[in-house]
Amino acid sequence: MMNLKPSFGRKLNLDGLSPLHLALRNRHFKTVRQLISFDKELIRVKGRQSYTAFHYVALRNEFDCLAEFLCVCSAAIEYWTIRGETALHIAVKRSNSEASEVLLGWMRRTHRQKILNWTDNEGNTVLHIAVFTLQPLACYLSILLFSC
Repeated sequence: MMNLKPSFGRKLNLDGLSPLHLALRNRHFKTVRQLISFDKELIRVKGRQSYTAFHYVALRNEFDCLAEFLCVCSAAIEYWTIRGETALHIAVKRSNSEASEVLLGWMRRTHRQKILNWTDNEGNTVLHIAVFTLQPLACYLSILLFSC
């Protein structure tokens, strides 16, 4: 299907979900890998409330997919939702420690500490959220990364 009509990969259904979002929701990881091997930019397609597939894997704590998505499309980490949330904001808000660790570790290795300063629409950085939700590891990693 993607060979015949590549634009179908970017089409949203009535719920605002792309084929990649649906494959992730249903945990069809083989289909996810086939879709991103065809077009890595599908990771950045914005669905309902401007959630990309990258945001979705941070929300669901699918840290294996998160690491794979970062390798394939590193720019996805700089996208935000309509609430101004990055994937890291989402992972920390949901107390998804594995996803948070993957994202913070990747940011450290690629020198993208600037993302820690980004605020959501409520004015909260990732560190604010980590402190408010009592996540000492996320606090420690954020401070460690920020000081580098």
